[in-house]
Amino acid sequence: DMLDFELPQSVQGLSLLPCIHEEKDVRESLFFAYKDVQRAYKDGDYKLIEYVVPKKNMYLPNERRGEYITTTQLFNIKEDPLEMKNLAGLPDYQARLEDIREKLKKRSEELNDRDEMGQTFWNNYSPK
Repeated sequence: DMLDFELPQSVQGLSLLPCIHEEKDVRESLFFAYKDVQRAYKDGDYKLIEYVVPKKNMYLPNERRGEYITTTQLFNIKEDPLEMKNLAGLPDYQARLEDIREKLKKRSEELNDRDEMGQTFWNNYSPK
């Protein structure tokens, strides 16, 4: 819409022009994925990042990876835009963390988020 073209119906998403012209958010929430090792969800001022990384080389086939390391990060991106203070381990933020984690899992299911072997990110996930 920046070039004033009519968008085809197959195009998904929302215009980013309001972000450019008015410096405001277009979406309240966002889902992020990186390979089969990271999922994240931005909900309002907070961003939850979940990592499931194999102790062995992540490029090995799934059956040879062995144990996994799970890491959780929660940031208030309005107060901490550089994501320096992880709130995930603080008791005051546990309810918010669980709420955003449920939203992340729900969105992951809605998107049928699976790897090439049909496994979900959550198969190897084990919260601390």
